[in-house]
Amino acid sequence: MPRHSKNNTALSFFTYAEGKALNYGTKRQRLGRDSMREFDACFLCLQRARDPICCDQGHLYCKECILENLLAQKKEIRRQQNLLEARAKDEIEESKRKEQMAKEAVIHDFERQQVRIAPSSGSKTEEPTKASTDNSTKTTNNSTKTIENGKSPDSTKSIKAIESGETFQAGKKREFRLDEDEVEAIAIREQQDAMKRLEDEQAAASKPKLPNFWLPSLTPSADPDKIKSVKLQTMCTASDPEHPFGVKNFIPTKFTEDIDPNTKKTSFVCPSCRKTLTNSVKICLMKRCGHVICKICVEKFVKNSKQCFVCGEKCRSKDIADMSGEGTGFASGGGPVMAERFDVAFQ
Repeated sequence: MPRHSKNNTALSFFTYAEGKALNYGTKRQRLGRDSMREFDACFLCLQRARDPICCDQGHLYCKECILENLLAQKKEIRRQQNLLEARAKDEIEESKRKEQMAKEAVIHDFERQQVRIAPSSGSKTEEPTKASTDNSTKTTNNSTKTIENGKSPDSTKSIKAIESGETFQAGKKREFRLDEDEVEAIAIREQQDAMKRLEDEQAAASKPKLPNFWLPSLTPSADPDKIKSVKLQTMCTASDPEHPFGVKNFIPTKFTEDIDPNTKKTSFVCPSCRKTLTNSVKICLMKRCGHVICKICVEKFVKNSKQCFVCGEKCRSKDIADMSGEGTGFASGGGPVMAERFDVAFQ
């Protein structure tokens, strides 16, 4: 094999050796035991829970950690609400400013039209020609004679109304009137048209005149984001999606401890079968009393008797929450055991 074949860089794709050397592409790695959260570990600090507290879905926290987390969430909610109010106030002021500009634009257009219609002081008004005056006089005389021959008083009234610029309908005079609602609707329509015209002019003015979008003079102005809904309640961040969680939902968790006489090491066991609890053991939480029992004993004793094995508290199926660990790293029953990461080449 020639030496150049090992260093060939003319291919349109990366070889396995080149991909490894560049650290390119998607990396997959199986998570080991050290990457798994312990069943008695807090979801926030990942240490053994001190004064353990659970939510209604079986997520375990230290009391101090969850209180700090809830306090931080409340501060963030308050900050978002203040920001929301400020944005709403700015939007109201901006809408008022646009309405004022639209009114001024309507008034300006009206004044400009009036100036065009009104004659100038130096110009002379055109006098009607003699021929047109004679023709209109003849037409009026002919219509008057026709009415007199027909002897119709209503027709005579209508002709007189036509000469005077008035109109009649079914023998009654119709007056030209505009309701207040109609006048207001016309004004609103004109104002909306003016606002739309102003927005189009601003959009046209904001378009870059040159293709160099990186120039400071051609950089578009960043308008504030529109108002978005913010969460108004503290959430439990251990689940996906998150669910509401507050101080009133605290469930003090009670583990049964067992001390090894030889090593003096404390471990948690099931109060029923005295089996040591680990990530490989499925465990459940009794919501009413807070006792932790392995799932096998729950199926055998708790669900049949509908009461807690330790204290005898009434316990139905909906009062039992699963709080098992993430797994042992050797089986995928506790959750995802594969981690992936994607890197862009030459970065």
